[in-house]
Amino acid sequence: MSEKMVTLTLAHPLEEEGAKRVRAKQIRDYQVGEKISVPYHEARGIISAGYAAGIDPEDIEQVQEALATAATSTAAGKQTVKADKP
Repeated sequence: MSEKMVTLTLAHPLEEEGAKRVRAKQIRDYQVGEKISVPYHEARGIISAGYAAGIDPEDIEQVQEALATAATSTAAGKQTVKADKP
């Protein structure tokens, strides 16, 4: 089964337990500025909580743009699309 994944840059650190909670592709501690790949529906929560760098959760256009770049992962789980702002 394929799942849409979104890659975001973190605005805040996220500990391993948080990475498990958001079903990150890699379960580990994350630091500010690191990229994290998560399922589409979890990305919405990360953005809403203000944890995604460069995406204002109050700006609907920014949120939609970030989520619109979601990719369907391959069976091997290799394809993701960058969704953060430069």
